[in-house]
Amino acid sequence: MEQVLNVATRNLDHNAEIAQQPEVGAALRLAFGTTYEKLGVLGEAERNLRLALNLSSNAFGSQRLEPWPHNMKWLSYSAV
Repeated sequence: MEQVLNVATRNLDHNAEIAQQPEVGAALRLAFGTTYEKLGVLGEAERNLRLALNLSSNAFGSQRLEPWPHNMKWLSYSAV
């Protein structure tokens, strides 16, 4: 599972079409980050969750953070 996620993450890193759709990128990064977290790969989890937070904040502003899982809201208070 981790190998598949690594390939998907690398593909997302270089996908220009998704880069033009920050709401889609944020949703994918959130899904990838939570999956990495469940797998115990915390470095990649944090990287993807921070990217999701940045994309979401830039696209929608801070009011859009409500759907975020409560255990991940700490990212919004950390230096990004």
